[in-house]
This record gives sequence, C-alpha cells and structure tokens, in this order.
Amino acid sequence: MSKFTKYLSSAILLAVFSFGLLADSFAQGKIVARLNFNPKVNGFNFKNYKNLEKEKKVWENDIVIDDLIRMFGIRASCKNGDAKNCIPKADARTWMAKQLKAMNIGHCEGIGVASLRFYQGIPFKNRRSPTQFQPNASVPFNLSLEQQLRNYISYYWITQTFDEVSEPTVATARLGPRSRSCSVGGGRASRRSGS
Repeated sequence: MSKFTKYLSSAILLAVFSFGLLADSFAQGKIVARLNFNPKVNGFNFKNYKNLEKEKKVWENDIVIDDLIRMFGIRASCKNGDAKNCIPKADARTWMAKQLKAMNIGHCEGIGVASLRFYQGIPFKNRRSPTQFQPNASVPFNLSLEQQLRNYISYYWITQTFDEVSEPTVATARLGPRSRSCSVGGGRASRRSGS
C-alpha cells in the first residue's frame, strides 16, 4: 500500500471515527474532539455537481493521463514508458473514461477530501493554498469551480474506488456509530454491553 493510500485511508477512517466519537459525546453532552473546520471558510461555495453527458466538454479533462501516472505509475499508464510524451495505453484511456462517467452521481467524496486537504495545508500538484489555484481566492470558499479545482476534486473522488480505501470504509460503516466511537475511545461500549 502506498504512503498516499495509507494517508488517505487513515484520514477517511479518522473522520468516520471522529464522527462516531462526537455523536456519542453529544448524546452525553461532552465534546471529546473538535476540528475547527468552518464550511463558510474551509468548504466550497458550490454544490455537489455531476458529470452529465450533455456537459462532457466541461468535464472530459477533469482527469488526465498525468493523474493516472501519479496513481499507477508510468508502466501501467503509458505504452512507451515516457511520462513527458506518454502514449496512453488503451486500458488506461478506457479506465479513465469509465471513472469520469461514474462521476455522474456527483463529486461529494472529492469535494470533502479536497476541502480537508486545503484545511490541513496538504499540496496537490505543488499547490497548497487556494491562491495557488486562483489568485483572488484567499480561502477555499472563494474558489470558483474551474479546471484545476475540478481536477483536484475528481482525483480524490477516484481514490474512494480503490480497495485500500473502500474496504476499510465499508468495514467501519458496518460497525455502526457506537462501535466506531468505542474503537477509538477505548472500547467503552463493549464494556457496557458485557462483551
């Protein structure tokens, strides 16, 4: 598992666990963890969006071969093994098109991951701050949905389809909120339930 995949899996699991902890704590009136994320500053000012076929010219380049090289490497993505002059393999082009079409359900995972990465100051393609995407955007909420941001969001939408991300997420979701909070909070519910 790559360092990136481990980080992304950990971030998603931490967010899920934190929600479980907070839900349990709110029921008891005690806050045990807080992320000072303000949606009106750290979030985006646009709604979730879909890749509709009639708007294909807008989204067809939201993921490009450079993204596949970052995800899977040159050998898996390029016929000629040359990143600068990559001739994409047919299956790489097909996979990329399939992922873009799958985004017709929306981009919520990518939006969430991109906004959290901005909040934490984690770079994407050497851009760390909103001003590096759009000069007049001092915070993510000021960003317009333009190509570089669409690429960022789409890139992280795709990562949720990787087994290294989806399998722990599904397993955690099956536990339910009380069990999730206990797995982070020291197993309080298992003691309460007697197991």
